[in-house]
Amino acid sequence: MSDNQKLKQKKDIDSFKKAFYENYGIKVYVYSPTQKKKIIPIKVFHDSALAALHEAIPGYSCVKSLHDRTRYRDYMVYVQSMSYLAFKGGHSKSSIGKYLKRTHATIINSCNMVENGFFTKDKTILIAYNNTLKKLEEYVGTISENDEGKNDTKPKSNPIWDETRGIVA
Repeated sequence: MSDNQKLKQKKDIDSFKKAFYENYGIKVYVYSPTQKKKIIPIKVFHDSALAALHEAIPGYSCVKSLHDRTRYRDYMVYVQSMSYLAFKGGHSKSSIGKYLKRTHATIINSCNMVENGFFTKDKTILIAYNNTLKKLEEYVGTISENDEGKNDTKPKSNPIWDETRGIVA
């Protein structure tokens, strides 16, 4: 596929996704066979964590991005949860850090903080993680692990028909 065809395909997919969202209020993700890695984009993790933050703590509704730097714990746990989920979703710590305008060491610390929060059952981290995960599932939905289709043209046998055929014969 040439670059022009790939560009046209991407433009068509983007316009379809936009129209589908405007008509039904549901975000759609399209994976083309040419994509090598099938991972959720970091922006989706970001948007899910931001929506969870806005829903859980309405005082942060003025925050438009998780790129802001602040040391308020109730804000930071959502950034950390987003970083942890994005890392578990297949992104590298460097790419997450680059997206959030932080270093990879900050992302390593974020992942460690979330894992430690799981171990100690820290309510703030657990609530932020669960809220972010819930928003992520609403945002993305379920993505099948086995998304490869099969060309299976053989008819399946029907046990009821086989039994009936045995009785008739």
